[in-house]
Amino acid sequence: MKILARLLLVLAAGCVVGFSGCQDTSEGLTVEVLKKRNELVVLTDPTFYPYEYWDGDSGKIVGIDIEIANLIAAELGVRLEVRQQSFERLLPSLDSNEGDIAAAAISLTPENGSAYPHSEPYSEVCQKILVAGDCDDIKGLNDLAGRKIGAPQNTTSATFIQKLRKAADSPFEADADTRVETFENTIATIQALKNRHVDAILLDSPTAEYYGGRDSGLKVLPGRFGDEKYSFMYSKNMSKEVVDLIDRIIARIKADGTLDKFYAKHGLGNADEGG
Repeated sequence: MKILARLLLVLAAGCVVGFSGCQDTSEGLTVEVLKKRNELVVLTDPTFYPYEYWDGDSGKIVGIDIEIANLIAAELGVRLEVRQQSFERLLPSLDSNEGDIAAAAISLTPENGSAYPHSEPYSEVCQKILVAGDCDDIKGLNDLAGRKIGAPQNTTSATFIQKLRKAADSPFEADADTRVETFENTIATIQALKNRHVDAILLDSPTAEYYGGRDSGLKVLPGRFGDEKYSFMYSKNMSKEVVDLIDRIIARIKADGTLDKFYAKHGLGNADEGG
């Protein structure tokens, strides 16, 4: 889903004295420090089903990423604090010590992977095209020539389609009528398609399959593009001890089927569905 590429150029100045959202990381985020604080702060943008979203019954942020975060907190023996943050502010908020982990279906890229400590990937996805349920004249990527295409802003979906639009060998590079429009988040992108503001949208495969499988007014087209992997991003103060602990948790839940249960609980078949 999300790459935050341009945000890697933004350097946060750090905590302002007296700002209550900042965490004390002067000792580094070791297991001992987190236990002493008795809190693990996870930042997320709850607009990306099924990874993070608001649950109407409980009034809490839930989703696959939050399930994993709960396991991490339990392993550390600390309380989990989930804080909503706009997607654009996730990595800068790590820089200013407002949270310990950014968990928001973040695509691991060379840029963010070299700038931030991160987990081993926990999900492999690709890009999928979503169109209106009654659309019969768009059957694949080549049919997007001359169309209006939507994607959530600051995501790999937007980057993929924008690069393809400009590529010399693109199936619709020469068509000046092909337009790309980005929207604030996934929900706004879906709504733009339902309102016929765009002809098709590009989303990460699990989210495309999630919406396409639940709304008869939408359908997912065959084909896969732009393979990628999701990882958690950490505060730069995160210790290798905690990074390794989380990687062991991810390896365990992938091997024993727990991760697949989380996906099923939140509406997908398994960790690689749609990929």
